[in-house]
Amino acid sequence: MSSQCEECGTQNIDDLNEEYNWCNSCLKNFNFLNFEVSINRFSDEKNEKIDDVIQEMQSKIKGPSDIIFEWIPYDQFNNISEEGKSDSAKACSAIWKDGPLTYSYFKKKLVRVSNKKVVLKYLLNSKDIKFLDEVKIYSINYSKNIYTYGISQDPSTKDYIIVLNAKALKKQIDDFNAEKRQKLEELIKKKTKDFEFNYFEYSKFSNLKGIGKEGFDMVKKAKTDNGIKVVLKVFIDEKSKIENFISNFMKELELLHMIGYHDNINRFLGITKDDIGNYFMVLKHANEGNLRDYLNKKFDSLQWENKIQMAFDITCGLKYLHSKGIIHRHLVNQ
Repeated sequence: MSSQCEECGTQNIDDLNEEYNWCNSCLKNFNFLNFEVSINRFSDEKNEKIDDVIQEMQSKIKGPSDIIFEWIPYDQFNNISEEGKSDSAKACSAIWKDGPLTYSYFKKKLVRVSNKKVVLKYLLNSKDIKFLDEVKIYSINYSKNIYTYGISQDPSTKDYIIVLNAKALKKQIDDFNAEKRQKLEELIKKKTKDFEFNYFEYSKFSNLKGIGKEGFDMVKKAKTDNGIKVVLKVFIDEKSKIENFISNFMKELELLHMIGYHDNINRFLGITKDDIGNYFMVLKHANEGNLRDYLNKKFDSLQWENKIQMAFDITCGLKYLHSKGIIHRHLVNQ
């Protein structure tokens, strides 16, 4: 199929490149260095490897839809806002003042697109420049969903930065969460082994039914494969970050290990994980429900001896918790 080259205007071209709409002759002649434009350079004789990588990335430029990969001075970024973080990296949204170099088909030259929204991926503790291997993974073509504009460095921490397009933010956050989930998996496996907790296969529970929320916890009731009634409790504080989730879950496991077994405290049986990765604590089911529901149903029929015994049992449970240095979060009749 013949067509017209958008660069030289030649018509009826059989070898038109579909990606650029340029003829092969124009593509062969395309060289961003031929344009009279200011390209940010990296100048540090101590880090020749960085300059080598920049040149390697620039050597991949084959046509007008490719990005002019460059060193970007850190003071070019405004409105830097942290969006997510892991142990090894953090992602920030920012505005690149001058913006990237883009080929203008109308002006037939490279121009900068100012005030460009970008993502700054800080590679924490990357002073050893191992991050250069990661830089090479990213594309420099605008047709891709995720691509890189160049690299930079935070002058205060000396951490290197990969500058990505704005759409890259979601993947960065997803990657961070996956890394943290992996950390959670490893921590729970360690705690389960150290504390000798039971692990229940979620698929073996039956009669699963949501029974509401307690504070920040979602609660379900179920039966084990041998017919024991249990309660499954999971943290679902959707406003908190996954770091808080991990911290809260670990603290609760530590407390449950400290408590051990007591007649007047709802017994912790172990942990389980559902199909989408939520971790639940498995607790013994209270047949009569929470204290408030029980009292609403049976308060009038209870003898005073029973009421006094219940108060005594609650006091014994609280006293045991206090002996372990544990304070109940909210003392209500639930």
